[in-house]
Amino acid sequence: MNDFSTGIYPMDEDAKFDQDALINFAEASRLFESNPSPHTIRHWCMRGSLAENGKMVFLQYKRIGGRLFTRRSWYETFVEELNEKD
Repeated sequence: MNDFSTGIYPMDEDAKFDQDALINFAEASRLFESNPSPHTIRHWCMRGSLAENGKMVFLQYKRIGGRLFTRRSWYETFVEELNEKD
């Protein structure tokens, strides 16, 4: 059952494991152990996050209409780049 009032739409079963399926920021926040807010996910896309090696790393995103989305594969790349050491 969809709860359209929250703006969170459940993914279909095939999309749950598709690396290239677009996911909204609420779904993306559940990929992280710390469960950051969707606002934090947006911050990482727009302003980046400082990696261990001192490099600024950005989470890739795609804008469709007025909404922002990311992909699971982009999340995994973001986490790998954050944890890179010199």
